[in-house]
Amino acid sequence: MPPSAEDVQPDVSQLPAWEYYPTPRRTGMRIVGFTVIPALYKLVCIGAGCAGVYMAYRVPRALKDVSLVIYDKNPSLGGTWLENRYPGCACDIAAHHYSWSFELNPNWTSSYAGAEEIWRYQDAVADKYDCKKYMKFNTRITDASFDEKAGVWKLTGTGANGEAITDECEVLVSGMGALNSWKWPDIKGLEDFKGKKMHTAAWDQKYDLTGKTVACIGTGASAIQTIPKVQKVAAHLDVYQRSPVWVPSMLAGDTVTYTEAQKQRWRDHPEELKAFYDAFCDGSEDGFKLFMANSPGNKEWLATVLKRYETLIPDPAFRKKVTPDYDIGCRRITPHETYLQAIQEKNVDLIVEKIDHIVANGVVTKDGVLHPVDVLITATGFDTSFIPRVEITGLGGLTLKKAWSDISEGYLGTAVAQFPNYFMFLGPQTPIGQASLLPYMEAQGDYIMKCIEKMQVDSIKYMSPNVQVQREFNDWSQAYLKKTVWASSCSSWYKDAKGRNMAIWPGSAKHFINFLKTPRMEDYDLVYTKANRFENLLASGLTR
Repeated sequence: MPPSAEDVQPDVSQLPAWEYYPTPRRTGMRIVGFTVIPALYKLVCIGAGCAGVYMAYRVPRALKDVSLVIYDKNPSLGGTWLENRYPGCACDIAAHHYSWSFELNPNWTSSYAGAEEIWRYQDAVADKYDCKKYMKFNTRITDASFDEKAGVWKLTGTGANGEAITDECEVLVSGMGALNSWKWPDIKGLEDFKGKKMHTAAWDQKYDLTGKTVACIGTGASAIQTIPKVQKVAAHLDVYQRSPVWVPSMLAGDTVTYTEAQKQRWRDHPEELKAFYDAFCDGSEDGFKLFMANSPGNKEWLATVLKRYETLIPDPAFRKKVTPDYDIGCRRITPHETYLQAIQEKNVDLIVEKIDHIVANGVVTKDGVLHPVDVLITATGFDTSFIPRVEITGLGGLTLKKAWSDISEGYLGTAVAQFPNYFMFLGPQTPIGQASLLPYMEAQGDYIMKCIEKMQVDSIKYMSPNVQVQREFNDWSQAYLKKTVWASSCSSWYKDAKGRNMAIWPGSAKHFINFLKTPRMEDYDLVYTKANRFENLLASGLTR
Protein backbone atom coordinates (compact mmCIF):
# COMPACT_ATOMS: atom_id res chain seq x y z
CA MET A 1 0.00 0.00 0.00
CA PRO A 2 1.48 3.40 -0.92
CA PRO A 3 2.05 5.80 1.97
CA SER A 4 -0.46 8.49 2.76
CA ALA A 5 0.34 12.09 1.87
CA GLU A 6 1.23 13.03 5.46
CA ASP A 7 3.80 10.24 5.59
CA VAL A 8 5.80 11.66 2.71
CA GLN A 9 8.56 13.95 3.96
CA PRO A 10 9.33 17.18 2.03
CA ASP A 11 12.78 16.12 0.81
CA VAL A 12 11.31 13.19 -1.10
CA SER A 13 7.94 14.65 -2.00
CA GLN A 14 8.67 14.57 -5.72
CA LEU A 15 9.36 10.85 -5.79
CA PRO A 16 6.67 8.42 -6.89
CA ALA A 17 4.87 7.26 -3.76
CA TRP A 18 5.76 3.60 -4.22
CA GLU A 19 9.46 4.46 -4.15
CA TYR A 20 9.43 5.76 -0.58
CA TYR A 21 9.23 3.58 2.51
CA PRO A 22 8.69 6.03 5.40
CA THR A 23 10.46 5.27 8.66
CA PRO A 24 10.78 7.87 11.44
CA ARG A 25 13.84 8.37 13.63
CA ARG A 26 14.76 5.38 15.81
CA THR A 27 12.65 2.90 13.85
CA GLY A 28 15.03 1.82 11.16
CA MET A 29 16.42 2.59 7.74
CA ARG A 30 14.62 4.53 5.05
CA ILE A 31 14.37 3.51 1.41
CA VAL A 32 14.42 6.38 -1.10
CA GLY A 33 14.09 4.97 -4.58
CA PHE A 34 16.46 2.04 -4.46
CA THR A 35 18.93 3.65 -2.03
CA VAL A 36 19.21 2.53 1.58
CA ILE A 37 19.59 5.55 3.88
CA PRO A 38 20.69 4.63 7.42
CA ALA A 39 18.46 5.53 10.33
CA LEU A 40 19.19 8.80 12.11
CA TYR A 41 21.16 8.25 15.29
CA LYS A 42 22.57 10.37 18.06
CA LEU A 43 25.81 9.32 19.71
CA VAL A 44 27.03 10.70 23.03
CA CYS A 45 30.59 10.19 24.19
CA ILE A 46 31.45 10.95 27.82
CA GLY A 47 35.01 12.21 27.98
CA ALA A 48 37.07 14.46 25.70
CA GLY A 49 40.41 12.83 26.32
CA CYS A 50 42.15 10.85 23.60
CA ALA A 51 39.02 8.72 23.08
CA GLY A 52 36.85 11.79 22.64
CA VAL A 53 39.29 13.33 20.18
CA TYR A 54 39.24 10.16 18.09
CA MET A 55 35.44 9.98 18.13
CA ALA A 56 35.22 13.62 17.03
CA TYR A 57 37.65 12.91 14.21
CA ARG A 58 36.25 9.57 13.09
CA VAL A 59 32.45 9.69 13.49
CA PRO A 60 31.78 12.37 10.84
CA ARG A 61 34.12 10.57 8.44
CA ALA A 62 32.88 7.02 8.99
CA LEU A 63 29.13 7.38 9.54
CA LYS A 64 26.20 9.10 7.90
CA ASP A 65 23.11 10.43 9.65
CA VAL A 66 24.78 10.33 13.07
CA SER A 67 24.92 13.40 15.27
CA LEU A 68 27.63 13.55 17.92
CA VAL A 69 28.00 15.24 21.30
CA ILE A 70 31.01 14.83 23.58
CA TYR A 71 30.67 15.88 27.22
CA ASP A 72 33.63 16.53 29.49
CA LYS A 73 33.86 17.73 33.09
CA ASN A 74 37.02 19.73 32.38
CA PRO A 75 37.37 23.18 30.77
CA SER A 76 39.31 21.71 27.83
CA LEU A 77 40.05 18.47 26.03
CA GLY A 78 42.94 16.21 26.90
CA GLY A 79 41.77 14.04 29.79
CA THR A 80 44.82 12.52 31.48
CA TRP A 81 47.21 14.92 29.76
CA LEU A 82 45.23 17.95 30.91
CA GLU A 83 44.71 16.79 34.48
CA ASN A 84 48.10 15.27 35.31
CA ARG A 85 50.73 18.00 35.55
CA TYR A 86 52.94 16.81 38.40
CA PRO A 87 56.70 17.40 38.00
CA GLY A 88 58.16 14.99 35.48
CA CYS A 89 54.78 13.82 34.16
CA ALA A 90 55.43 12.16 30.82
CA CYS A 91 54.54 9.16 28.71
CA ASP A 92 56.93 6.23 29.00
CA ILE A 93 55.94 5.06 25.52
CA ALA A 94 57.93 6.47 22.59
CA ALA A 95 56.34 9.71 21.40
CA HIS A 96 56.23 8.58 17.77
CA HIS A 97 54.25 5.52 18.87
CA TYR A 98 51.96 7.61 21.07
CA SER A 99 50.51 9.29 17.98
CA TRP A 100 47.40 8.99 15.83
CA SER A 101 47.99 7.03 12.63
CA PHE A 102 46.11 9.70 10.65
CA GLU A 103 48.19 12.58 12.06
CA LEU A 104 51.75 11.50 12.74
CA ASN A 105 53.82 14.22 14.35
CA PRO A 106 57.25 15.06 12.91
CA ASN A 107 57.72 17.75 15.56
CA TRP A 108 58.11 15.77 18.78
CA THR A 109 60.95 17.41 20.68
CA SER A 110 62.35 14.13 21.99
CA SER A 111 61.79 10.40 21.92
CA TYR A 112 59.60 10.60 25.05
CA ALA A 113 57.10 13.43 25.42
CA GLY A 114 55.97 15.24 28.53
CA ALA A 115 52.34 15.77 29.51
CA GLU A 116 52.12 19.34 28.24
CA GLU A 117 53.59 18.49 24.84
CA ILE A 118 51.19 15.56 24.45
CA TRP A 119 48.28 17.83 25.36
CA ARG A 120 49.40 20.40 22.75
CA TYR A 121 49.54 17.63 20.15
CA GLN A 122 46.00 16.44 20.93
CA ASP A 123 44.75 20.03 20.96
CA ALA A 124 46.35 20.71 17.57
CA VAL A 125 44.77 17.56 16.11
CA ALA A 126 41.37 18.66 17.41
CA ASP A 127 41.80 22.10 15.84
CA LYS A 128 42.99 20.76 12.49
CA TYR A 129 40.05 18.37 12.11
CA ASP A 130 37.42 20.68 13.62
CA CYS A 131 36.76 18.31 16.52
CA LYS A 132 35.95 20.87 19.19
CA LYS A 133 32.57 21.77 17.70
CA TYR A 134 31.26 18.45 19.06
CA MET A 135 32.60 19.02 22.58
CA LYS A 136 30.78 20.54 25.54
CA PHE A 137 33.16 21.35 28.38
CA ASN A 138 32.59 21.98 32.08
CA THR A 139 29.68 19.56 31.83
CA ARG A 140 29.41 16.58 34.12
CA ILE A 141 27.13 13.66 33.21
CA THR A 142 26.08 11.91 36.41
CA ASP A 143 23.48 9.34 35.32
CA ALA A 144 22.73 7.37 32.16
CA SER A 145 19.78 4.96 32.05
CA PHE A 146 18.69 2.83 29.11
CA ASP A 147 15.03 3.07 28.12
CA GLU A 148 14.33 -0.38 26.71
CA LYS A 149 11.01 0.56 25.10
CA ALA A 150 12.34 3.62 23.32
CA GLY A 151 15.77 2.14 22.68
CA VAL A 152 17.59 5.23 23.93
CA TRP A 153 19.92 6.24 26.72
CA LYS A 154 18.60 9.04 28.92
CA LEU A 155 21.27 11.21 30.47
CA THR A 156 21.24 13.72 33.30
CA GLY A 157 23.99 15.92 34.60
CA THR A 158 25.18 19.41 35.41
CA GLY A 159 26.08 22.10 32.90
CA ALA A 160 28.81 24.72 32.84
CA ASN A 161 26.78 27.14 34.97
CA GLY A 162 25.57 24.55 37.46
CA GLU A 163 22.25 24.07 35.70
CA ALA A 164 20.61 20.65 35.40
CA ILE A 165 20.88 19.16 31.92
CA THR A 166 19.27 16.22 30.16
CA ASP A 167 20.00 14.50 26.89
CA GLU A 168 19.23 11.26 25.13
CA CYS A 169 20.95 9.17 22.49
CA GLU A 170 20.75 5.85 20.73
CA VAL A 171 24.40 5.04 21.39
CA LEU A 172 26.43 5.85 24.51
CA VAL A 173 30.23 5.65 24.52
CA SER A 174 32.44 5.88 27.58
CA GLY A 175 35.68 7.68 26.90
CA MET A 176 36.37 8.16 30.60
CA GLY A 177 39.33 5.81 30.69
CA ALA A 178 40.40 3.15 33.16
CA LEU A 179 42.43 5.44 35.44
CA ASN A 180 40.49 8.63 35.85
CA SER A 181 39.19 8.76 39.41
CA TRP A 182 42.16 9.39 41.73
CA LYS A 183 42.00 8.57 45.42
CA TRP A 184 43.68 9.51 48.68
CA PRO A 185 45.37 6.61 50.49
CA ASP A 186 43.48 4.99 53.33
CA ILE A 187 45.86 6.04 56.11
CA LYS A 188 44.74 6.91 59.61
CA GLY A 189 45.16 10.60 60.43
CA LEU A 190 45.63 11.80 56.85
CA GLU A 191 43.07 14.54 57.43
CA ASP A 192 45.01 15.73 60.50
CA PHE A 193 48.08 16.80 58.53
CA LYS A 194 48.48 20.59 58.73
CA GLY A 195 51.15 21.06 56.08
CA LYS A 196 50.73 21.14 52.30
CA LYS A 197 49.11 17.97 50.96
CA MET A 198 48.98 17.02 47.28
CA HIS A 199 48.04 14.01 45.17
CA THR A 200 50.08 13.59 42.01
CA ALA A 201 46.84 13.54 39.98
CA ALA A 202 45.74 16.89 41.46
CA TRP A 203 49.01 18.78 41.59
CA ASP A 204 49.21 22.41 42.70
CA GLN A 205 51.55 23.83 40.05
CA LYS A 206 51.82 27.15 41.89
CA TYR A 207 53.32 25.61 45.02
CA ASP A 208 57.11 25.84 45.34
CA LEU A 209 58.84 22.83 46.90
CA THR A 210 62.23 24.52 47.07
CA GLY A 211 63.87 24.05 50.45
CA LYS A 212 60.97 22.01 51.86
CA THR A 213 61.05 18.76 53.77
CA VAL A 214 58.88 16.45 51.69
CA ALA A 215 57.37 12.98 52.05
CA CYS A 216 56.24 10.96 49.04
CA ILE A 217 53.98 8.01 49.76
CA GLY A 218 54.09 5.41 47.00
CA THR A 219 56.58 4.22 44.41
CA GLY A 220 54.34 3.62 41.42
CA ALA A 221 54.52 5.21 37.98
CA SER A 222 53.69 8.78 38.98
CA ALA A 223 56.02 8.68 42.01
CA ILE A 224 58.91 7.41 39.92
CA GLN A 225 58.50 10.34 37.55
CA THR A 226 57.95 12.90 40.32
CA ILE A 227 60.69 11.94 42.78
CA PRO A 228 63.73 12.87 40.62
CA LYS A 229 62.27 16.36 40.10
CA VAL A 230 61.38 16.85 43.77
CA GLN A 231 64.75 15.55 44.97
CA LYS A 232 66.57 18.29 43.09
CA VAL A 233 64.78 21.15 44.90
CA ALA A 234 63.72 19.75 48.28
CA ALA A 235 65.89 20.16 51.36
CA HIS A 236 65.02 16.57 52.26
CA LEU A 237 62.79 13.89 50.77
CA ASP A 238 61.39 10.78 52.46
CA VAL A 239 60.22 8.11 50.02
CA TYR A 240 57.83 5.53 51.50
CA GLN A 241 58.10 2.24 49.66
CA ARG A 242 55.49 -0.40 50.42
CA SER A 243 56.96 -2.79 47.87
CA PRO A 244 59.74 -2.29 45.31
CA VAL A 245 59.02 -2.00 41.60
CA TRP A 246 61.03 -3.03 38.57
CA VAL A 247 62.67 0.00 36.95
CA PRO A 248 64.18 -1.13 33.63
CA SER A 249 65.73 1.02 30.94
CA MET A 250 63.30 2.79 28.62
CA LEU A 251 61.99 0.17 26.22
CA ALA A 252 62.56 2.34 23.17
CA GLY A 253 66.07 3.28 24.25
CA ASP A 254 67.48 6.27 26.04
CA THR A 255 65.83 9.66 25.63
CA VAL A 256 66.98 11.38 22.44
CA THR A 257 66.39 15.07 21.74
CA TYR A 258 65.56 15.42 18.06
CA THR A 259 67.48 17.98 16.05
CA GLU A 260 65.71 20.45 13.82
CA ALA A 261 67.32 18.70 10.86
CA GLN A 262 65.78 15.36 11.87
CA LYS A 263 62.34 16.92 12.34
CA GLN A 264 62.61 18.63 8.95
CA ARG A 265 63.58 15.32 7.38
CA TRP A 266 60.35 13.77 8.69
CA ARG A 267 58.33 16.76 7.44
CA ASP A 268 59.85 16.41 3.98
CA HIS A 269 59.59 12.61 3.89
CA PRO A 270 56.35 11.54 5.59
CA GLU A 271 56.87 8.02 4.29
CA GLU A 272 59.93 7.73 6.55
CA LEU A 273 57.92 8.98 9.50
CA LYS A 274 55.24 6.40 8.72
CA ALA A 275 57.85 3.63 8.57
CA PHE A 276 59.22 4.77 11.94
CA TYR A 277 55.70 4.61 13.43
CA ASP A 278 54.99 1.21 11.86
CA ALA A 279 58.19 -0.21 13.33
CA PHE A 280 56.96 0.61 16.83
CA CYS A 281 53.56 -0.95 16.13
CA ASP A 282 55.10 -4.11 14.69
CA GLY A 283 57.55 -4.36 17.57
CA SER A 284 54.73 -4.64 20.09
CA GLU A 285 54.22 -8.26 18.98
CA ASP A 286 57.74 -9.25 19.99
CA GLY A 287 57.48 -7.12 23.11
CA PHE A 288 54.48 -9.11 24.26
CA LYS A 289 56.53 -12.31 24.30
CA LEU A 290 58.61 -10.87 27.15
CA PHE A 291 55.56 -11.18 29.40
CA MET A 292 55.18 -14.94 28.99
CA ALA A 293 56.14 -16.63 32.28
CA ASN A 294 59.44 -18.55 32.29
CA SER A 295 60.00 -17.75 28.63
CA PRO A 296 63.54 -17.25 27.29
CA GLY A 297 62.67 -13.65 26.52
CA ASN A 298 61.47 -12.91 30.04
CA LYS A 299 64.52 -14.57 31.60
CA GLU A 300 66.87 -12.60 29.36
CA TRP A 301 65.02 -9.37 30.19
CA LEU A 302 65.36 -10.07 33.92
CA ALA A 303 69.08 -10.82 33.60
CA THR A 304 69.62 -7.57 31.69
CA VAL A 305 67.80 -5.49 34.31
CA LEU A 306 69.63 -7.15 37.22
CA LYS A 307 72.96 -6.49 35.53
CA ARG A 308 71.95 -2.88 35.04
CA TYR A 309 70.98 -2.63 38.72
CA GLU A 310 74.52 -3.67 39.68
CA THR A 311 75.86 -0.70 37.74
CA LEU A 312 73.31 1.84 38.92
CA ILE A 313 73.14 0.71 42.57
CA PRO A 314 76.63 -0.22 43.83
CA ASP A 315 75.57 -0.76 47.46
CA PRO A 316 74.41 -4.43 47.71
CA ALA A 317 72.21 -3.77 50.77
CA PHE A 318 70.42 -0.86 49.13
CA ARG A 319 70.13 -2.78 45.88
CA LYS A 320 68.41 -5.63 47.71
CA LYS A 321 65.98 -3.16 49.25
CA VAL A 322 64.79 -1.90 45.86
CA THR A 323 64.84 -5.22 43.97
CA PRO A 324 61.42 -6.90 43.72
CA ASP A 325 60.96 -10.59 44.53
CA TYR A 326 58.28 -11.10 41.87
CA ASP A 327 58.50 -11.66 38.11
CA ILE A 328 59.51 -8.69 36.04
CA GLY A 329 56.42 -7.42 34.23
CA CYS A 330 53.93 -8.68 36.83
CA ARG A 331 53.20 -5.09 37.83
CA ARG A 332 53.19 -2.30 35.31
CA ILE A 333 56.80 -1.66 34.46
CA THR A 334 58.12 1.81 35.22
CA PRO A 335 61.15 2.57 33.03
CA HIS A 336 62.78 5.62 34.60
CA GLU A 337 66.36 5.02 35.74
CA THR A 338 66.74 8.58 37.07
CA TYR A 339 64.49 7.42 39.91
CA LEU A 340 67.06 4.84 40.99
CA GLN A 341 69.71 7.54 40.93
CA ALA A 342 67.57 10.06 42.84
CA ILE A 343 66.74 7.78 45.78
CA GLN A 344 70.46 7.25 46.40
CA GLU A 345 71.13 10.97 46.84
CA LYS A 346 72.17 12.31 50.26
CA ASN A 347 68.97 14.31 50.77
CA VAL A 348 66.73 11.25 50.28
CA ASP A 349 65.72 8.52 52.73
CA LEU A 350 64.04 5.41 51.34
CA ILE A 351 61.73 4.20 54.12
CA VAL A 352 60.43 0.64 53.93
CA GLU A 353 58.94 0.57 57.44
CA LYS A 354 55.15 0.58 57.11
CA ILE A 355 53.22 3.75 57.88
CA ASP A 356 51.16 3.55 61.06
CA HIS A 357 49.45 6.92 60.96
CA ILE A 358 49.84 10.57 60.07
CA VAL A 359 49.90 13.48 62.52
CA ALA A 360 49.76 17.23 62.10
CA ASN A 361 53.46 17.62 61.35
CA GLY A 362 54.51 14.35 59.77
CA VAL A 363 54.37 10.60 59.31
CA VAL A 364 54.63 8.00 62.08
CA THR A 365 55.88 4.56 61.03
CA LYS A 366 55.10 1.22 62.69
CA ASP A 367 58.33 1.37 64.69
CA GLY A 368 57.01 4.50 66.42
CA VAL A 369 59.36 6.96 64.71
CA LEU A 370 57.98 10.37 63.76
CA HIS A 371 59.24 11.72 60.43
CA PRO A 372 58.47 15.48 60.38
CA VAL A 373 57.66 17.02 56.98
CA ASP A 374 56.37 20.27 55.50
CA VAL A 375 54.76 18.68 52.46
CA LEU A 376 52.96 15.37 51.96
CA ILE A 377 52.77 13.98 48.42
CA THR A 378 50.56 10.95 47.84
CA ALA A 379 51.36 9.03 44.67
CA THR A 380 48.81 6.36 45.49
CA GLY A 381 47.01 5.98 42.22
CA PHE A 382 43.42 5.67 41.15
CA ASP A 383 40.25 3.69 41.61
CA THR A 384 41.12 0.69 39.42
CA SER A 385 37.78 -1.12 39.52
CA PHE A 386 36.84 0.11 36.00
CA ILE A 387 33.51 1.27 37.46
CA PRO A 388 32.86 4.69 35.88
CA ARG A 389 32.01 7.75 37.92
CA VAL A 390 28.72 7.98 35.99
CA GLU A 391 25.86 5.80 37.23
CA ILE A 392 25.19 3.53 34.23
CA THR A 393 21.89 1.59 34.31
CA GLY A 394 21.16 -1.06 31.70
CA LEU A 395 18.46 -3.69 31.17
CA GLY A 396 16.16 -4.53 34.07
CA GLY A 397 17.53 -1.71 36.22
CA LEU A 398 20.96 -3.38 36.48
CA THR A 399 23.68 -0.85 37.21
CA LEU A 400 27.23 -1.27 36.00
CA LYS A 401 28.34 -0.75 39.58
CA LYS A 402 26.26 -3.76 40.62
CA ALA A 403 27.28 -5.86 37.61
CA TRP A 404 30.93 -5.21 38.38
CA SER A 405 30.70 -5.44 42.16
CA ASP A 406 32.44 -8.84 42.13
CA ILE A 407 34.62 -8.61 39.03
CA SER A 408 34.73 -6.15 36.16
CA GLU A 409 33.97 -8.19 33.07
CA GLY A 410 33.13 -7.02 29.59
CA TYR A 411 33.28 -8.24 26.03
CA LEU A 412 36.52 -7.56 24.13
CA GLY A 413 37.17 -4.59 26.41
CA THR A 414 34.62 -2.65 24.37
CA ALA A 415 31.05 -3.65 25.32
CA VAL A 416 29.16 -5.17 28.27
CA ALA A 417 26.37 -7.75 28.39
CA GLN A 418 22.99 -6.32 29.48
CA PHE A 419 24.05 -2.77 28.65
CA PRO A 420 22.65 -2.21 25.14
CA ASN A 421 24.26 0.20 22.71
CA TYR A 422 26.90 0.97 25.34
CA PHE A 423 30.51 0.91 24.23
CA MET A 424 33.71 1.86 26.00
CA PHE A 425 37.34 2.62 25.40
CA LEU A 426 39.95 0.88 27.57
CA GLY A 427 37.49 -1.40 29.30
CA PRO A 428 38.41 -4.62 31.12
CA GLN A 429 40.69 -6.95 29.16
CA THR A 430 42.44 -4.52 26.82
CA PRO A 431 46.20 -4.39 26.07
CA ILE A 432 46.87 -1.90 28.89
CA GLY A 433 50.51 -1.84 29.91
CA GLN A 434 51.94 -3.29 26.71
CA ALA A 435 52.34 -0.51 24.19
CA SER A 436 50.88 2.80 23.04
CA LEU A 437 47.19 3.20 23.82
CA LEU A 438 46.39 5.16 20.67
CA PRO A 439 46.61 2.40 18.01
CA TYR A 440 44.24 0.15 19.88
CA MET A 441 41.96 3.04 20.79
CA GLU A 442 41.67 3.57 17.04
CA ALA A 443 40.78 -0.12 16.72
CA GLN A 444 38.09 0.21 19.39
CA GLY A 445 36.69 3.36 17.81
CA ASP A 446 36.52 1.75 14.37
CA TYR A 447 34.84 -1.32 15.89
CA ILE A 448 32.18 0.91 17.44
CA MET A 449 31.58 2.62 14.07
CA LYS A 450 31.05 -0.73 12.36
CA CYS A 451 28.55 -1.79 15.01
CA ILE A 452 26.61 1.46 14.61
CA GLU A 453 26.59 1.14 10.83
CA LYS A 454 25.24 -2.41 11.15
CA MET A 455 22.51 -1.18 13.49
CA GLN A 456 21.54 1.59 11.08
CA VAL A 457 21.37 -0.50 7.94
CA ASP A 458 19.70 -3.55 9.52
CA SER A 459 17.24 -1.54 11.64
CA ILE A 460 18.58 -2.90 14.92
CA LYS A 461 17.01 -1.15 17.88
CA TYR A 462 19.71 -2.23 20.27
CA MET A 463 22.48 -4.75 20.69
CA SER A 464 24.47 -6.08 23.62
CA PRO A 465 26.91 -8.97 24.03
CA ASN A 466 25.33 -12.30 24.83
CA VAL A 467 25.83 -13.18 28.51
CA GLN A 468 27.19 -16.66 27.77
CA VAL A 469 29.53 -15.37 25.08
CA GLN A 470 30.90 -12.77 27.48
CA ARG A 471 31.35 -15.48 30.10
CA GLU A 472 33.31 -17.64 27.66
CA PHE A 473 35.51 -14.73 26.61
CA ASN A 474 36.41 -13.98 30.22
CA ASP A 475 36.96 -17.64 31.08
CA TRP A 476 39.38 -17.92 28.18
CA SER A 477 41.12 -14.69 29.18
CA GLN A 478 41.73 -15.93 32.72
CA ALA A 479 42.97 -19.31 31.46
CA TYR A 480 45.34 -17.72 28.95
CA LEU A 481 46.72 -15.13 31.35
CA LYS A 482 47.81 -17.86 33.76
CA LYS A 483 50.67 -18.48 31.34
CA THR A 484 51.94 -14.92 31.72
CA VAL A 485 53.92 -13.02 34.34
CA TRP A 486 50.75 -11.08 35.15
CA ALA A 487 49.55 -14.17 37.03
CA SER A 488 52.58 -14.30 39.33
CA SER A 489 52.56 -13.20 42.95
CA CYS A 490 52.68 -9.43 43.01
CA SER A 491 50.33 -6.71 44.14
CA SER A 492 49.05 -5.11 40.94
CA TRP A 493 46.09 -2.98 39.93
CA TYR A 494 45.67 -5.40 37.03
CA LYS A 495 44.19 -7.86 39.54
CA ASP A 496 41.07 -7.72 41.68
CA ALA A 497 40.87 -8.64 45.37
CA LYS A 498 40.61 -12.33 44.46
CA GLY A 499 43.67 -12.28 42.24
CA ARG A 500 41.80 -12.40 38.94
CA ASN A 501 43.34 -10.38 36.14
CA MET A 502 40.61 -8.06 34.95
CA ALA A 503 42.73 -5.61 32.96
CA ILE A 504 44.91 -7.39 30.41
CA TRP A 505 43.98 -8.63 26.92
CA PRO A 506 44.85 -12.32 26.33
CA GLY A 507 47.38 -11.56 23.64
CA SER A 508 49.45 -8.80 22.12
CA ALA A 509 48.24 -5.30 21.25
CA LYS A 510 48.49 -6.16 17.55
CA HIS A 511 46.45 -9.32 18.18
CA PHE A 512 43.77 -7.15 19.83
CA ILE A 513 43.73 -4.72 16.89
CA ASN A 514 43.36 -7.53 14.36
CA PHE A 515 40.60 -9.27 16.31
CA LEU A 516 38.49 -6.12 16.44
CA LYS A 517 38.61 -5.48 12.69
CA THR A 518 35.36 -7.37 12.05
CA PRO A 519 32.61 -7.35 14.71
CA ARG A 520 31.23 -10.82 15.41
CA MET A 521 27.52 -10.05 15.32
CA GLU A 522 26.78 -13.66 16.30
CA ASP A 523 28.18 -12.79 19.73
CA TYR A 524 25.45 -10.19 20.30
CA ASP A 525 21.82 -10.29 21.30
CA LEU A 526 20.01 -8.16 18.72
CA VAL A 527 16.61 -6.52 19.11
CA TYR A 528 15.13 -5.14 15.90
CA THR A 529 12.92 -2.10 15.46
CA LYS A 530 10.14 -4.22 13.93
CA ALA A 531 8.50 -7.33 15.32
CA ASN A 532 9.32 -8.91 11.95
CA ARG A 533 12.91 -7.92 11.20
CA PHE A 534 12.41 -8.59 7.49
CA GLU A 535 9.94 -5.73 7.18
CA ASN A 536 12.95 -3.46 7.09
CA LEU A 537 15.63 -5.89 5.96
CA LEU A 538 13.82 -6.80 2.71
CA ALA A 539 12.09 -3.43 2.40
CA SER A 540 10.80 -2.67 -1.12
CA GLY A 541 11.66 -6.11 -2.48
CA LEU A 542 13.58 -4.63 -5.37
CA THR A 543 17.29 -4.57 -6.17
CA ARG A 544 17.50 -1.54 -8.44
